[in-house]
Amino acid sequence: MNARDAAIKAGYSEKTAYSIGSENLTKPEIKEYVDSLLAEAAKRNEISKDFVLQGLKEVAERCLQRSPVMDWDYKQKQLVQRVDDTGCNVWEFDSAGANKAFELLGKHLGLFKESDKLPAEVEVTLNIK
Repeated sequence: MNARDAAIKAGYSEKTAYSIGSENLTKPEIKEYVDSLLAEAAKRNEISKDFVLQGLKEVAERCLQRSPVMDWDYKQKQLVQRVDDTGCNVWEFDSAGANKAFELLGKHLGLFKESDKLPAEVEVTLNIK
């Protein structure tokens, strides 16, 4: 799965293997052969675009599931949910995992294009409760 290593195995010199490997991947007959091998591997392993997209969707949904932050209460001798300074319950979730899954899904859907970026002077306000 490395064009440089494949070029070396095919007999090209190590000095030129990187550029030859990259060049070879642009040749239609080589690209077609590599694509057919990848398709066979995907079929053999039962991996499809739908499988990957469904997996990313599930990861995002699971990462967004909140769970209570629990602390041990020595007086009550049990776990109790932590509260913040305003008296609201504290929850946690995997924001990094959710963000990565959404990023990959967004890239697949073509959501992140240069033309879609907001001008620098736009102010965004979040109301999180």
